[in-house]
Amino acid sequence: MKVLHQDTRTGEIKILLESMDDLWHLRNIVIPTDLVWADTHRRKEEKSDKIRTERAEKRRMRLGIRVEKVEFQDYQDKVRILGVIEEGPQDIGQHHTLLLGPGDKLSIFKSEWRKHELDRIMSAVKEARRPSIFFVPLDDTEAAVLVMSQFSLRELGNIALTGTGKMYESKTDAKSYFEEIANILVASVDKEPVVVLGPGFAKERFIAFLREKHPEMAKRATVLSSGQTGAAGVYEVVKKGLGGKVVEDTRLVVETNLIEDLLSRISRGDPVTYGPKQVEEAAKAGAVEVLLITEERVRIPLGEELMKTTEKLGGRVEILSNNHDAGKRLESLGGYAAILRYPI
Repeated sequence: MKVLHQDTRTGEIKILLESMDDLWHLRNIVIPTDLVWADTHRRKEEKSDKIRTERAEKRRMRLGIRVEKVEFQDYQDKVRILGVIEEGPQDIGQHHTLLLGPGDKLSIFKSEWRKHELDRIMSAVKEARRPSIFFVPLDDTEAAVLVMSQFSLRELGNIALTGTGKMYESKTDAKSYFEEIANILVASVDKEPVVVLGPGFAKERFIAFLREKHPEMAKRATVLSSGQTGAAGVYEVVKKGLGGKVVEDTRLVVETNLIEDLLSRISRGDPVTYGPKQVEEAAKAGAVEVLLITEERVRIPLGEELMKTTEKLGGRVEILSNNHDAGKRLESLGGYAAILRYPI
């Protein structure tokens, strides 16, 4: 994400979306009642005919939409901003949907920018310089290729060894298995780091294959041991703190560490609390040192109130994405948790 313009007088921040991670940020920055300006396409208005046919020509225009709803799912490559046209060359007062993806520019106007929204923009600008990380968890019979961005872990492909399931019954079987994995990597990886992991010796044999067939990629690869394969294996090494600095700096890992620390404190009996009512009481008492809250809870009045109270009384707010394991575990605790300064 890039900030192209900021005007504190009008409440405008103009940004350029650069990646899929930026779409996740945008989903949590834009809220109902905001005014969003962006280029879009809409059917040309025909003054001579009140009925606009489906075949009418669409033309590019810039519209200002008063936001009613924001939609984004991890399998999509666009954010949908739905609302009423408030400013523009035509159709004032009618509904329209802006479809925004990487490469698009938009201006967001708010009557008041909240601290967590500004922090998210700053974080997105900083994180734009960090690479995604590719993981290859594998064993003798099955492998996957996954990409970890700042907020998600997404599977790009899954390869299963056909036949008897004995990987080294012939050299041909092993070569074909490794070639399928490598083909997915070659099609997806530019200069990003690659982490190869899993139980047994399949990971070492795959690295040897990479050194022979794709030496440049092999130089960027790290080999780690794990007891599991698939996404579970990736989360296993993340929780163990393995993978080096490049993994530690991703927001997904930061959030995983936050929830692991919270659960450890709960098991030790340290001063923590969780659940809406309990966290609200702690915040009002000024006891919250760190507030953990899921993205979905940020959007409701209680979530906004707890964040404001925590920050006003010197606490820190950490927002966890509902899109991965850490956020889902926090949601299972009620969506709110707090590390306390003292027991209450």
